[in-house]
Amino acid sequence: MNDRDSRTLTVHSHPDRQVGGYRDVRVAEFGETVPLPDPVGTDLDTEILKTCVR
Repeated sequence: MNDRDSRTLTVHSHPDRQVGGYRDVRVAEFGETVPLPDPVGTDLDTEILKTCVR
């Protein structure tokens, strides 16, 4: 999910069926490098998302 107005990206990980949500939620500003948890296990460079804002 990303929010072009606030220039942020939200990564939800580690779903928890007991609570019906996610155990980890990370919000990062466009331009940051965001580590994606396993099974993806890589870093996401969000610099390009700066070109998607108004």
